[in-house]
Amino acid sequence: MYINFGSGTLSGGRIVSNTAETNGGGLFVWSGSATLNGGQIVSNTAESYGGGVYLEYGHATLSGGQILSNSANIGGGVCIWQSGGVFTQTGASAIDHNSATSAGGMYVHDGSAVLSGGRMMDNHATMSGGGVRVSFGSATLSGGQIVSNTAGGHGGGVYIDNVAAMLVLVNTTVSRNAAGEHGGGLSVHEGATMLTYTTVASNTASGVGGVGIHHSGGAITVQNTIVAHNGVTNCVGGLTSNGYNLEDGTDCGFSATTDISDTDALLGPLAYDSGVWVHPLLGGSPTIDNGLCLPGLTTVDQRGVTRPQGAAGKCDMGAYELVPVAPASVSVEGADDGIVGENYTFTATVSPPTATLPLVYTWTPMPDSGQGVEVVTYSWTTPGTKTVTVTVENFGGVVPVPATRDILITDFRIYLPLVLRNCQ
Repeated sequence: MYINFGSGTLSGGRIVSNTAETNGGGLFVWSGSATLNGGQIVSNTAESYGGGVYLEYGHATLSGGQILSNSANIGGGVCIWQSGGVFTQTGASAIDHNSATSAGGMYVHDGSAVLSGGRMMDNHATMSGGGVRVSFGSATLSGGQIVSNTAGGHGGGVYIDNVAAMLVLVNTTVSRNAAGEHGGGLSVHEGATMLTYTTVASNTASGVGGVGIHHSGGAITVQNTIVAHNGVTNCVGGLTSNGYNLEDGTDCGFSATTDISDTDALLGPLAYDSGVWVHPLLGGSPTIDNGLCLPGLTTVDQRGVTRPQGAAGKCDMGAYELVPVAPASVSVEGADDGIVGENYTFTATVSPPTATLPLVYTWTPMPDSGQGVEVVTYSWTTPGTKTVTVTVENFGGVVPVPATRDILITDFRIYLPLVLRNCQ
């Protein structure tokens, strides 16, 4: 399909297995507009730029559609060439399995790309920019996924290579990308990059350092972001922190008072949740309620879950907002009887084990000692039947779940050894 000044709409159809000697193997938009409503652009080839889609000055909108398995020299899936070119991706869209010498999924030479909720997955570049490469233009991803892309050079997920380039990631997961050189997740050579509510995890690179984020020029600003589990080093090159970030190492240089470093993020493995790929937060993660809510930027997480969750009214770090799971029951384990003056330890546990932590425990007759699986020590000064009571609620403000245990406390003691001697 070639659009000069007009417009074209593809609703549910397919553009398959076409070839262009120069640009735009599947779709070429010179100065008009194209809309793909659930359509597919599959297995097309361009000798130069834009195996699936090529935009000169035109506009293209991918709404629930797919750009799959296309190839080109540069920009296997999509290429935006001039400053007037605009590519917009919305809904459950996918740019997957495309390949190129550079920029396997998308190449923004100039112009702009705005991806809202879409997926950039399993694209490959022989050189740099497995998922996305941005040169003079800008790319904004909100609620997106840059997952399992590969590059033989820099930037398995994303490569930024010009002072005029800009990358903005909001509510985005960058995971399982791989680079043959530096920057398994992101490689920033020049330009401006901003990460907010973003999770950069489980990326790999063969070069020395810079597995998660490699910064050799330009500026990278991060806020409410998690960088974790990226092999030997999470970052190379200094990042500018606006606070509320967490790293499980000390490579990224997070130095704001609200940052957390050298701490396990307690991320779950990459999982498909509500139609997107995310790293869920596990119970007890230090990222829970330690982020900054930014209602002017977004009020939802990557999945569309409302931020914040829970009674604390605080947002979580990263792309995932944890929804509290209420404990269904609580049990108290410990001694059934004892004597005055001795110390006895009782443990409270909740069911199901997936109940969201941290939990709030209230003990009677003694207050709780912390969070998680509660262990409290008691000592009684008078005999009688004692009742240990524990009430559990989680930070979501759920209805408290109580449990009791009765212990008989006596006022006598037996000391051993007892020696009996025959005096006859």
